[in-house]
Amino acid sequence: MKRILLAVLLTAIGCSTCHAQAKQACELVTKADAESVLGVTLEQPRPYAPFRSLLDKDFTKGMMGAGCTFTNVAPGKPRPPKVIEVGIEVRYSPTPNNAAVEQLRKEIDERTYEDPVEVPGLGDAAVWLGPANNLSLFVFTGGKMTLMIGPSQLDLKQAKALALKALGGPGKTGYVYGTRIPLNKPLLTKLGANPSQIDQLKHDLAAKAEAGDANAQLALGSLYQFGERGSDGNPKPDYAGAAYWYQQASDHGKAWASYELAVLFRRGLGVPENQRTAHELFKKAALAGYVPAMAPLAFLYEDANTPTSQHREIHWAVEAAQKGDPDGLLMRGYLYNKGWLGGDPAYYYPLAMTDYRKAAAGGSCVAMMDIGGLYFNGNGVPQDRMQAQDWFARAEACSGPGLKWVKEKSAKFREKAAAGRLPAVSQEATKLAAGQKLAMGLLVTMAIAFAVETARRPSKEPSGDVDNSGVQQELDFLREQRILEACPHTGQAMISSSPGLGCW
Repeated sequence: MKRILLAVLLTAIGCSTCHAQAKQACELVTKADAESVLGVTLEQPRPYAPFRSLLDKDFTKGMMGAGCTFTNVAPGKPRPPKVIEVGIEVRYSPTPNNAAVEQLRKEIDERTYEDPVEVPGLGDAAVWLGPANNLSLFVFTGGKMTLMIGPSQLDLKQAKALALKALGGPGKTGYVYGTRIPLNKPLLTKLGANPSQIDQLKHDLAAKAEAGDANAQLALGSLYQFGERGSDGNPKPDYAGAAYWYQQASDHGKAWASYELAVLFRRGLGVPENQRTAHELFKKAALAGYVPAMAPLAFLYEDANTPTSQHREIHWAVEAAQKGDPDGLLMRGYLYNKGWLGGDPAYYYPLAMTDYRKAAAGGSCVAMMDIGGLYFNGNGVPQDRMQAQDWFARAEACSGPGLKWVKEKSAKFREKAAAGRLPAVSQEATKLAAGQKLAMGLLVTMAIAFAVETARRPSKEPSGDVDNSGVQQELDFLREQRILEACPHTGQAMISSSPGLGCW
């Protein structure tokens, strides 16, 4: 009897999509149902075999019947005043595929210039993309079925209505899509008689964080990463603990947390290294308007080598530069320098120099190196070996953890410069290196101050991401250390201004 009741219960849970299983696309929506949604008289639906659909790998053809066209246009008949043509496609997986949504997002990222938007309350997961006159809706249900409505001139409301007809209802089965790596919650130690400020803050914030307070979750992540000091005065991070709370805050819409978690995944700090996860988190933060995530995302697109990666790289580099981000200015300067933003050398080299100088003023070591390259080669400026020597010296002097390659490449270049009788390296540039320890101290101070403020704030009080503009230059400088790396293929600097110089 129990088994019979269980079978009945499972059938009831899945019945909103059970009629759709293994049906061809034209069998999912009747002509009458489509007409009721679209408000026009349609011809008989026509099955087709999809080609280059986003539901398949590029340049592949689907099976006949996996697609269905609904239209009010027919050969030999007068053309209607309002032409309707809607495609419906369906795919089935023999076994549950929890990566289906991620796979679609990757296809969209690599084959279109659009970014998908989540659609709540439809299927187990759903997204839409495209302009108003070319919209596509994707619905995932049960781990085995994926439905696509479009691309077509329908609005989102009409596309959702067609999806509901195809699924026989909302299509919710409770299946969870996603391959996210589970992170362990850090354990709190019991407070002693005289707890440290950090331990007390962790306990004060934990209750709010457990209740879903995104600000408290973000503050805890920052505290675990930057709150503790070592004997040298620098942060003593608990990356695994930080990653857990950043993930919680990211799930609650905190773009800053998404960015910090992306950095951890990209570098494998406290979590397994995962470049795809890092990419998605950088993109999530950038789409939410978090400026520091935009340039790292542009750097990732530079390495991606897909049909759309250069377009996306330029978009995010320019977006970051327009908002004054040093890394964005560095990247836009690079794009100008390569001639990828149009014009001839007389036009783009001076613009590259302008962006590089602004980025260098914001603490970008790579921009300092690129300025030296422009002066050395005389690109957009009179050739000036003394200026080149000075800027390369500055770049070498700001070397530190994460920028070892700058020191090594600058040293190699200095050997080349020696043959040109360049003057000795100026010692004045060494002042830049001293700023690193100050910046690390500022990170600790900021993390504690943020934690104190959040612990005292009532949970119900709304708040956006913390404004850390007072130390933004120092933070960007440190983030550059964690993000800019030598080219993995050649060992050359990722931002190389002058081909004549070869590898730095």
